[in-house]
Amino acid sequence: MGPECMTLLIKDDPDSGVVFEQAEGIATITLTRKRMSLKMLEALAGVPEFVAKSNARVLTLQSAGDDFCHGIDLSDSEILGSVQADQGRSVAALGGQVVKRWCELSIPTIAVISNWTIGAGACLVFACDFRFATPLARVSFPEIDRGMHLSWGILPRLVQECGVSMTRRLAMLGDPVSVEEFPVDTFTVTQNLTDDAHEFAARLAEKPPEALQHIKSVLASSSPTNDQIDEDVRRFVDSVSSPGFAQAMADWFSGKR
Repeated sequence: MGPECMTLLIKDDPDSGVVFEQAEGIATITLTRKRMSLKMLEALAGVPEFVAKSNARVLTLQSAGDDFCHGIDLSDSEILGSVQADQGRSVAALGGQVVKRWCELSIPTIAVISNWTIGAGACLVFACDFRFATPLARVSFPEIDRGMHLSWGILPRLVQECGVSMTRRLAMLGDPVSVEEFPVDTFTVTQNLTDDAHEFAARLAEKPPEALQHIKSVLASSSPTNDQIDEDVRRFVDSVSSPGFAQAMADWFSGKR
């Protein structure tokens, strides 16, 4: 770490679960909670503004725990309050904005994952430009088995990042998929996760930033639009209002799924 090293909370709240560090032009976001609370989602949505105020040239995303992220925290009181108030509409809309804002960041982003990445956590991973993972890493979108539409505007992004066939497999089956089963270049799979990801970030940080920003701007076409997010929210609310959702959740809580 160089003299410009700094560590800050994205939100002025130790429970936000999101920590920002920067050194030598490389910013690092660390998730300190295994499941996403509403405060954590709000902090992640605010990352672009935080990055804009820094002089970072690259952003890496990692977790403090053994697993990357287990998705939304359904025990979080604010999440539960939102679900009860509007059937999860506001949380789904906020999640869509998180994906959109991360896709549209002006600097390259690198997700660094090990072991399990589930649901909302996987959405964040695929909103990044590059992904490094250990051979044991697994990705899962279990929403289908809960009777939920996979929202957050992530489906078009998945198609671009890993293809239509893999997107169907992830979204329609909900089974965990090893990172080694993804199409070539979706993940850089390595035993030396931290070192290899940092070396890659350092290479990107040396590239001319203006040229990188132009490339990022063109490639951001896969970012969900506000209209797409609104439509995704509608589909999500429709899915959780269905008899299939009620049965799927009952089966889940009873241990059948």
